[in-house]
Amino acid sequence: MTEFYDDFEDDFNEVGEEIVQKVATAKKVKKEKFSFDILFAVFGVCLAGSAAFLPWYVFLNQEEFSVKKMAYGKDRVLPNWEGRTVVNTSPSAIVRRDPNAPDFAPSPDSITTASIPSDAGDGSGGSQAFPGPRYKLLHVVNGRALIEDMSGMYMVKVGSTLPDNSILSSLEERGNGWAIVTSNGDVIQN
Repeated sequence: MTEFYDDFEDDFNEVGEEIVQKVATAKKVKKEKFSFDILFAVFGVCLAGSAAFLPWYVFLNQEEFSVKKMAYGKDRVLPNWEGRTVVNTSPSAIVRRDPNAPDFAPSPDSITTASIPSDAGDGSGGSQAFPGPRYKLLHVVNGRALIEDMSGMYMVKVGSTLPDNSILSSLEERGNGWAIVTSNGDVIQN
């Protein structure tokens, strides 16, 4: 019977060693995975904490993050900075410093920009009549008139401004149709 126990003990030791190796391997894998997960979680918590802390830091230390005010002085002392090597100035901005230099008046431009007709002002041009209203009366109903011009159709009533900037004075029924009388004295019939 001792042989049975010896064989059982040998089998038990082999199985035990295998189990111990599997557990050790599992702990090793778990330990590696555990350290990466911990590192990732710590990084996330730090990032969230800094994201929550930064606005408060900016709010409590506004003078560090605000736009600096320019200091203005009443003296006209310029800073002693190096000048540019090339300076572009307009010739008309340069003041003549020689008091004995002759004065000269700038000549007018020789470019023609407009022209005046030769018969202007002699009175022979006559007067030119303005063309009549550029709209027509289409229909009148219930104290309102429908008129049409080049840009569209309009409904007007007494007191309305017409397309020629006159005002509608009255709507009259004349003969077999209607007519509108404007403040300019024009009568337009349909």
